[in-house]
Amino acid sequence: DLLLISRIKKNLSELLKSIDSEEIILFSSKGKLVKNHFELFNKNLTKNYVVIVGCFQKGYFSEEIISLSNKIVSISQYQLDAWVALNKVIGYYESSNDIV
Repeated sequence: DLLLISRIKKNLSELLKSIDSEEIILFSSKGKLVKNHFELFNKNLTKNYVVIVGCFQKGYFSEEIISLSNKIVSISQYQLDAWVALNKVIGYYESSNDIV
């Protein structure tokens, strides 16, 4: 049986250490504006990424979360809803790797 959602008894830092990821990218309206999706994702399907999307109505990432990545980027000059931001991120990954 495969579960769609399950509870993980680790904090985010512990979880990220247990995942085989080569790059962790934080997406935030306060990050460096990226205008070309090739700046985000290399054309390499074997590289594992973890993306963390902000999209907070009020507030920002804690310092603990910010310290998990050295790459904080923005994909729009405007604040985006979470579903819009995730759609763009997935689309950028697909375009970078000729999946679409």
